[in-house]
Amino acid sequence: MSGDGYCVRACDGYYFPLIKLSRISDQHSCELACPSAQVQLYEGATIEQAHNAKGQRYSALPAAFSFRDKLTAGCACNDPAASHDYYLGLSRRDPTLQTGDIVVGEKGAFIYSRSSLVSVSHASRQIRARLRGVLSRNVAPDEARASQNGSVALNKTQRPPK
Repeated sequence: MSGDGYCVRACDGYYFPLIKLSRISDQHSCELACPSAQVQLYEGATIEQAHNAKGQRYSALPAAFSFRDKLTAGCACNDPAASHDYYLGLSRRDPTLQTGDIVVGEKGAFIYSRSSLVSVSHASRQIRARLRGVLSRNVAPDEARASQNGSVALNKTQRPPK
């Protein structure tokens, strides 16, 4: 398939533009963009003409355009009821993470190391010191309070604001 891409949520036909990433397949990109629902890649110049890998047009999808007329219960890309463990697992498979990146969540801070998250308490003194410095420079008090309910990943290439 070639052309423009759309990620389509199977439960209600909701679609959004594909964001192409060089490290992963287009289908995987759709799945990362909408982790709480089944999504499928469709390609074509317009959504009306777009087709999936099996050659089926979007318009033939039973749920095509249904999101315009009604809400479908339990159909969301980011379901707030999803478990913390699901999102932690998703972060472990995040293709943008690189060794040394810091992931901060409800259960503490972790260092990403070769496809796993290592607790800061098990990290070296040098890394723990770096984490304290990054957090103190990059997270304002208001942001720290706001992030208590979620996670934020700090890429090792980020620089503190000047």
